[in-house]
Amino acid sequence: PIYDATGNVIGRHGTIQDISEQMRAEEALRTSEQLLRLLSDTLPAAISYIEKSGRFRFVNKSMEDWYGRPRDEFVGMGVLELIGEESYAILAPYFHRALAGESVKFDLQRDYPTIGRRTMEITYVPEFSSDGSIPGIFGMAQDVTERRAAEEALRDSEARLAEAQRIANLGSWEQDISSGKEQWSDQHYRIYGYEPGAFEPTYADFLKHVHPSDVERVKSVNETFAKEGQKFELIFRIVRADGMKRMMSSHVQVFRDAAHKPIRFAGTVRDITEQIEAEKALRESEQNLRGIMENVADGVITINTQAKIQSFNRSAESMFGYTAEEMIGLNVEKLMRAEDRIHHQGYVDKYLESGIGAIIGRGPREVRGQHKDGSTFPLELSVSEMRVGEHQTFIGTLRDITERRLVEDQLRQAQKMEAVGQLTGGIAHDFNNLLAVMLGNLEMLRDHVSADGSVGQMVDRAMQAAERGAALTSRLLSFSRNQMLQPETLYFNELVAGMTDLLRRTLGEVINLQTAHADNLWACEIDVSQLENATLNLALNARDAMPQGGTLMIGAANKTLDASNGAAPADVMPGDYVVLTVTDTGSGILPNDLDRVFDPFFSTKDVGQGSGLGLSMVYGFAKQSGGHATIQSEFGMGTTATVFLPRTSEHAAKEELPKPAKQEPRAQGERVLVVEDNPDVRSLTLALLRGLGYETFEAADGKTALNVLQRSPAIDLLLSDVVLPGGMNGRDLAGKVRQLNPAIKILYMSGYADNAFSAPTRQKGDTALLAKPFGKADLAQAVRNSLDEEPTRT
Repeated sequence: PIYDATGNVIGRHGTIQDISEQMRAEEALRTSEQLLRLLSDTLPAAISYIEKSGRFRFVNKSMEDWYGRPRDEFVGMGVLELIGEESYAILAPYFHRALAGESVKFDLQRDYPTIGRRTMEITYVPEFSSDGSIPGIFGMAQDVTERRAAEEALRDSEARLAEAQRIANLGSWEQDISSGKEQWSDQHYRIYGYEPGAFEPTYADFLKHVHPSDVERVKSVNETFAKEGQKFELIFRIVRADGMKRMMSSHVQVFRDAAHKPIRFAGTVRDITEQIEAEKALRESEQNLRGIMENVADGVITINTQAKIQSFNRSAESMFGYTAEEMIGLNVEKLMRAEDRIHHQGYVDKYLESGIGAIIGRGPREVRGQHKDGSTFPLELSVSEMRVGEHQTFIGTLRDITERRLVEDQLRQAQKMEAVGQLTGGIAHDFNNLLAVMLGNLEMLRDHVSADGSVGQMVDRAMQAAERGAALTSRLLSFSRNQMLQPETLYFNELVAGMTDLLRRTLGEVINLQTAHADNLWACEIDVSQLENATLNLALNARDAMPQGGTLMIGAANKTLDASNGAAPADVMPGDYVVLTVTDTGSGILPNDLDRVFDPFFSTKDVGQGSGLGLSMVYGFAKQSGGHATIQSEFGMGTTATVFLPRTSEHAAKEELPKPAKQEPRAQGERVLVVEDNPDVRSLTLALLRGLGYETFEAADGKTALNVLQRSPAIDLLLSDVVLPGGMNGRDLAGKVRQLNPAIKILYMSGYADNAFSAPTRQKGDTALLAKPFGKADLAQAVRNSLDEEPTRT
């Protein structure tokens, strides 16, 4: 109120403050804070608030995921209780430094319940109250074993936003234009750093506090509006009495007399420094959030309630092949398969109506995405909801899991092949024992009947059938990687050249056989006969795929595989390989059959046209030789079979191997101990050895064999099965036997060697591994070789 000399109210004087800008800034700050809080649940980092007492007050979703417990359990829980004494001892000094006002960053390695042992970069930021005290700290744990994110910038922007929330001060003033005298309200004095009424201000005092770089602009604006305008806003800087620089906003009204001459300025001044800083912080925060969104490895897409895309980060661009400019404003259905699009909007509408959704807020779910070129790929999708005021937004985080699915499929295929291999190996082992008894007894029976008689012919036919069975089990063992190989150093050039004539005769005239192999192919240490069989099997399969004729190309080349070139199958070790390829122009293989072509007994041929063991034998031989085999095919276009065989540093020997003796070598007074758990095979072996003139002893297991040796130490040869019952295999038995009789010779026999016998563990005197089933001639030669001073072949 305005009083006269007698104290009567004769009028009123007041100010009106326009706080629209302040309200907008505060609303923007609240919106930004809510956005930051909601986005914290989508970031790949654990965020928490820890009170001064060391107890949690807030955690985000990553904390829930890493520790496997709901966030409600964290509130009130102590840090020590959560992480244990060992980790807390490392963490505590940093925690106390943060409570002392210091922002700290450090690494902590520990085990997490759901993600295992990880190295985390932990950042503590103190919270400052308006009175300068620190009631608690903000914590962020980022998994730096995988990637680092720019969370520190986000925390800085939050601090700046907090500083921008101070309430703006407002002052009022009047100026007489003719005299230059001014009147300032009490708050106006305070804004300029003075006590109210400290002096009688003039326009010159005002200009004295304007920042030197703004003085001329302020004077020019005042003069211009004094002549032409009615009211205006002026933004300028001041230097307070204490030297502090502040930003001011002044709303000015020009008052004129009847002649329209300006006589007085009146206005308000508001300190907008915090508002300017808040706006700047808000812009930086938005830039930081955009930077984080643009640089995370996962695709991030936001849509509105009409499913229109609002943002589309760089990872999403790379994932789908579209640019953000192409996608913003379009319906997100463009990124889906046609069969998924018809349901999508219905899902969104149902969620908006009922709050129940199949994906939103329910964690990752696997879906199919559609690339710009029309191809589809598997995605892991997480969708969360964000509400800012009346606006509702959905945030989708997408991860391309194509490579993960490929690795999982390869692992499942490898596990399947391993399981089938163990099964077929076990079957082959049992059949070998049966065939050994059949062949051995038939061979002895043939010695007692006339070869020309009907009985002799029946015996011969039975032996031929048993031998075909032996060939079948040999293929099963090749697949299961338990075939007894006879490796030798070989150059592929010689193999391909040597097999050309045989292949031409076998394939027939309608097949155009071509060979191509690189010069200076590396040497490989492999079983030559098994490699020849594998090559022949692949060639015959190719021939059958070209009944009307075609071209068959057999090639070989050197290839070095490393972990980075992507040229190797998933389960092939990096290194140097000689790669054999057999390519045909035949009918090809259906896509659904490609994963099964190496399975034993699987065949696409008509019943009776094949055993289904050809390709499985090739696969098993390659794996047992330390390599791999693959099949690539396009139906109707042809097939390429590739065999990877590891290089050896040894040079191939040029001399021929000694030829086996024509006569069955007989005993020279030696004594043989036969150790075999199968009684039929043991009886047959003893009978064959006695027929060759050897004195024999027998045992069913390793323990019994050692007892026999203690009673009869003058035994010349131990003939032992590799796989024995009772916990002692043939290899273990040989070691104990040598302690009792160092001069004894060792000969192993088996139809299923497993891992108990391998070339690197052989010692002098371990002449050979006799493969079941065997005949009298095979046994005679193997025993004689073992008893000779120098073995003829290992």
